[in-house]
Formats: sequence, structure tokens, C-alpha cells
Amino acid sequence: MRWHQQPDYYDLIITGDLGKYGKEIFKKYCEKEYDIKLKNYNDSATLVYNNNDERVLAGGSGPSCLPAYLFSDIIPKMKENKIKKVLIMA
Repeated sequence: MRWHQQPDYYDLIITGDLGKYGKEIFKKYCEKEYDIKLKNYNDSATLVYNNNDERVLAGGSGPSCLPAYLFSDIIPKMKENKIKKVLIMA
């Protein structure tokens, strides 16, 4: 993976469905391989299913979680100019 911009260039970096475990693996991979700390990163399935139910750790669908989060949270925030630059990795 090659970054054309540094991660802090973006207001938000979001993946489709890595779940709780994949999210942590991805963050550790970026730190180890690229010396990058992703402070503005999250995973859409983790956000969609984040109802404080510790039993839900993985299993969301990337093809549905990412658009659901995009249209319900990201685009409204972009329309309000709360966030401007978003990197989406499906």
C-alpha cells in the first residue's frame, strides 16, 4: 500500500468491515510497516454495531455497513462542513 497523502491529511479514514479484531490488526500493521499512527481511523461495521454489546465483535457486512454509515453519518457531516476529506477503503 502506498500513501499519496499522509493519514493526518484526512479528517476521517474508514474501512468497510474489519470488525473489532481486524480494525486492531490493520492499525498495528500500519504502525509496524509504515510507521503511521492512524488517529483518525475507524471501521464502519464497528461503528454500525457499536451498541455497547461486547458480544458483537465481527460479522457485519462491508457492502452494507459502509454505505449505511456513509449516508447516515459521513455525508451529513460533510454537508455541515464538520468534515471535509474522507478516505474510504472498502
